[in-house]
Amino acid sequence: MTVEELQNKLDWLINIRTSQETDIVLGAKNISDKFQELIMKLNEKYGNQVVILVDEYDKPILDFLDNEEKAKEAREILKSFYGVIKDSDKYIKYVFIS
Repeated sequence: MTVEELQNKLDWLINIRTSQETDIVLGAKNISDKFQELIMKLNEKYGNQVVILVDEYDKPILDFLDNEEKAKEAREILKSFYGVIKDSDKYIKYVFIS
């Protein structure tokens, strides 16, 4: 997987798979903002705090262990993406990252 494919996969998960399954329309442009918007809109739509489950959170970094520059890029993408979780604390009931 390339760094671009990582960004595209995250975008697909947020924009296409999750938001379409819940009929939520997202207006944000970058992936981190989309994730935060999705969390807030899920909370609003269902009237409950959101549960976030993430498996193999570090796999994109591990995939690039042989290329330090790409590993750092992947880490920055994931850092920005997962950083949204802390900022959205009031909308979240539970987070499990493994």
